[in-house]
Amino acid sequence: MKKWIVFFLTAAMLAGMTACGDSTAEETSSVTVNEEHTAAAETETTDPAELDELPIDNMEYAGYTFTVMSFDFPDAAIAWRVDDIYTEELNGERINDAVFERNLAMTDRFGVTVAQNLVNRDTVLAEFKQLVTAGDDAFDLFQCGAMNQCSLAAEGYLLDMAEIDYINFSKVWWDRSAMEGLTVGGRIYQAFGDNSLNSKKATLVVLFNKALAEDAGLPDLYDTVKEGDWTLDQLTVFAEQLALDENGDGLMVWGDDTFGVGLESGVGVWAFSSSGLTTFDVDDDGNAVYKLGDSACLDAMEIVNRFMNSAPQAIINCNTVNHEYKNNFVEFRNLFM
Repeated sequence: MKKWIVFFLTAAMLAGMTACGDSTAEETSSVTVNEEHTAAAETETTDPAELDELPIDNMEYAGYTFTVMSFDFPDAAIAWRVDDIYTEELNGERINDAVFERNLAMTDRFGVTVAQNLVNRDTVLAEFKQLVTAGDDAFDLFQCGAMNQCSLAAEGYLLDMAEIDYINFSKVWWDRSAMEGLTVGGRIYQAFGDNSLNSKKATLVVLFNKALAEDAGLPDLYDTVKEGDWTLDQLTVFAEQLALDENGDGLMVWGDDTFGVGLESGVGVWAFSSSGLTTFDVDDDGNAVYKLGDSACLDAMEIVNRFMNSAPQAIINCNTVNHEYKNNFVEFRNLFM
């Protein structure tokens, strides 16, 4: 049975759940990296950290097609489609054209052609396992959701990338903080960095309507955050202040009434991550130490659970109640617009 490399699709979530707790990821922002690349181009000198150091003269890949197998999503969830691997032609759109030019550069340098195999997310894992078990060379790289990767590694489907020549996770294009947290016992089965735009898409933020907040008499929310008073319990209080039974029928109904906060079930995971706690730590010997049973983690999970479930008349979870719309992300996106 062949084993394969797997990279993150929704990597931001797992990074938060398994990080080591340091701030090294913040040390290299995309702005800084872009400025360094620009400066390097202007001076014709390059920081050694930005060189891939591949021994190109000894690589014979001319004519090879490097195929990436990725999740595909229905039209309703098109925002999650992996669009940073392959595109057929230039069209003037920044990401599309950057992908095209990167792949062209790979062809010029290595003689490698990049291809992508998009497989329905409902069947992709079964197809992946079948191909790997059969020793099929249908693809070289596999992208899947973070929730699947640990089980794939445990079941023996994935390569230990720490043993692969020429992959250097100290380079600036890898998320160093996340990679430290994902390295367990010296082994690395999952990785992400600048190669995955979806890890940036999966970053969660809180958006609020300033007019509604002012009408409800809420304090300045920016000051609330700056003063350290922003908590999930406080957000629940704000939600209850904002919620309004518009027609006075005693029922809170989507489309008829005003809810204070809208969210989906996955928010619980990110809310826990935002506490700064982790599901496990990595000790000095590189081994995983389970943390969820610690009192601090249990207290945090209790707070998150209370936030997610204690005020259904003010906080609407679009995954757990009956709605007439088909896709919560599309509906909430339209509502925001």
